[in-house]
Amino acid sequence: MPFEGEWSAFMWGRRAVQRGNWECTQSQAYILDERTWTQSLDFQCLLHFGLRLKALHKVDRTNMEAVDLETCLKYNGVDAKYHHLLYHRQRVLLKEQGLMAVYREHMKRQVATS
Repeated sequence: MPFEGEWSAFMWGRRAVQRGNWECTQSQAYILDERTWTQSLDFQCLLHFGLRLKALHKVDRTNMEAVDLETCLKYNGVDAKYHHLLYHRQRVLLKEQGLMAVYREHMKRQVATS
């Protein structure tokens, strides 16, 4: 959310960020387990779905502008799909553990810093 919020505020103005209903799988992961190394999408997909997501595509993530468009779109599409699935999975866990209020409070801070 921090990157997306900052980018959206730059492109469409701060009101776009403040009026939106933002969610963040990385923030969810942090609330569920504060160890920083557990918050990556790749780790969370391995944990919840048994899938090493980043191994599906051999791309240099540090130099995405060098990746051909078709590969980049496929890579980003798979990322988006698993972010969506992970959001719903972690949301269930947050509810089960009574942590939704903590997550909501955390998300207020995220939007405030965008």
